[in-house]
Amino acid sequence: MPSQTFSEIARVDARDKVQGRTTYAADIRLPGMLHAMLVPATIAKGKVTNVDVTAATKIPGVVHVLSIGDFPSLRPQISFRGQPIALVVAETIEAAIEGAEAISADYEAAPFVPLMTSPGAQRVPAEGFNTGDVDKAFENAGVIVEGTFETPTQHHNAMELFGTVAEWS
Repeated sequence: MPSQTFSEIARVDARDKVQGRTTYAADIRLPGMLHAMLVPATIAKGKVTNVDVTAATKIPGVVHVLSIGDFPSLRPQISFRGQPIALVVAETIEAAIEGAEAISADYEAAPFVPLMTSPGAQRVPAEGFNTGDVDKAFENAGVIVEGTFETPTQHHNAMELFGTVAEWS
C-alpha cells in the first residue's frame, strides 16, 4: 500500500491507540464522580409489567435507581432485547454493575418474527427503490451463483467503549 494513502488525514492519535495509551471518556476520573449502569430488557418484544429495584437499592455504594416507572411519559413497550429499562447510579462502577444485576423485571412477552423465513413474516415493499431490470441482468450474466446466505448479527465495536462523563458546574 502506498504511504501517501489518506495522507491528508492527520493520524495524531494512531500510535497511542495501538499502544494502549489513549485516554477515552470512560478513563476520566473526577472528584465525587458517580457511575451508572443500564439494565437491559431480557425479552425481544412485549411490555414491562414490573421492575423490582429493592435489592439494588440495598447494595452498598448504590446512590439511586431509576426505572421505567419513574418516568410516566415512557411507555413500558419493549421493542428489542437489550432495551434499557432501568439505570443504577453508584459511587463505584462495581456497585453500579452489582446493582444492575440485582434488578429483576416481569414482562408480558409478545410474539415476534426474527427472520424473513419465519412463519408470519411479511415483506414490506420498498417504495421508490429501483434495482433496475433484474431479469435482464440475469440473462446477460456471465456467472450466476445460487444459494441461501445468512448474515450473522453485526455489532459496532469501537475502540472507545460507550462512556460519558459529565460534570455539573
